[in-house]
Amino acid sequence: MHSYYAENKEKLKKGLSRFMQLVKLELEKAGGKPYPALLAEIWNYYEKNLLERFPYIGGDKVSGTKNLTGAYCFVAMGEVLKRYGVSMEEIGRIMVLCYERYYLKMPTATCPILILSARRRSARAASCAISDSYAIKPTPGTAGTEQKAFERG
Repeated sequence: MHSYYAENKEKLKKGLSRFMQLVKLELEKAGGKPYPALLAEIWNYYEKNLLERFPYIGGDKVSGTKNLTGAYCFVAMGEVLKRYGVSMEEIGRIMVLCYERYYLKMPTATCPILILSARRRSARAASCAISDSYAIKPTPGTAGTEQKAFERG
């Protein structure tokens, strides 16, 4: 294990715990065990099977380190839940739910989910305004047939 990860184990464990806490009830339901026991299993898997293999990519100076260590929290969670027969679909749902809850706790101005959602709402509203300005009306002389033409309303 690289010395950076060995020196920062407690910080990494705290980060994993913060993520998992967001889906505590879902983990208990899926794993059929109390949250503390599942969290311990997830951390043990993370520490023993994943942390040992992480390459050093710059530590705290590089955002990729947090991305790497954070993403593998979910790999560890998924591997532990698979032991309890949880489907990949359910594991994926729990992962997405965790990210949604994490980002919903962020201030609106910096939350990627809320920014994307606002952009989509804005684009949808613009699209609806454009499409509402076009009406499908029968072409003159074709009453009773399926042929229709677009006319600007």
